Amino acid sequence: MKTYLLLACLAAMTATVLADPYTQAIKQSKRVVNQVGQRQAETQGAAPVASQPPPQPVAPPPNPALVALQLNISNLAKDLGDLQADPTKKQPLINDLNLAVQGTSPAQTSVTKLTEDLALALTGKTLPLEQRTKFAQYLRAIFNSSHVSPTQQRTIFEDARKIFQTGGVTTENADKIIGDLKTVAGETK
Repeated sequence: MKTYLLLACLAAMTATVLADPYTQAIKQSKRVVNQVGQRQAETQGAAPVASQPPPQPVAPPPNPALVALQLNISNLAKDLGDLQADPTKKQPLINDLNLAVQGTSPAQTSVTKLTEDLALALTGKTLPLEQRTKFAQYLRAIFNSSHVSPTQQRTIFEDARKIFQTGGVTTENADKIIGDLKTVAGETK
């Protein structure tokens, strides 16, 4: 019996000495990981929690004023397109021009005259959406001219004239519209 016990001890020692170093390293790393996990649980007072990915950043909600501005500009551009096809569709443009105002409102007669001159000038013309959107931005700026410098106003009037020329609007009609815009700019200062 002593012989068997001696052989078993000798076999265990031989297996330990001759064991694969890779296997021993894996066993040791598992022991270390378990010990670290236990220590963390003890210091935190809770069971170890599996790591979770960091929360993804949430985009802030859009600024409501900016959304309203963009919607007004796109509506104005659509209204201008509608006038190209049907000159009787002036009321939506009048409504959207009145919505564009953030300060002093222009006289209703000035808004009506501008809309009528736009309907006359744009009927049958084909201003592309890009040009209508640019002019819609100019309309919004002029209807809030207290925020626009005289130099910026001159630039707007010159660019608007170019938009109308490239769209096939006569010089006479373009001059009427620019005159209407100047009237509105003076009233909204």
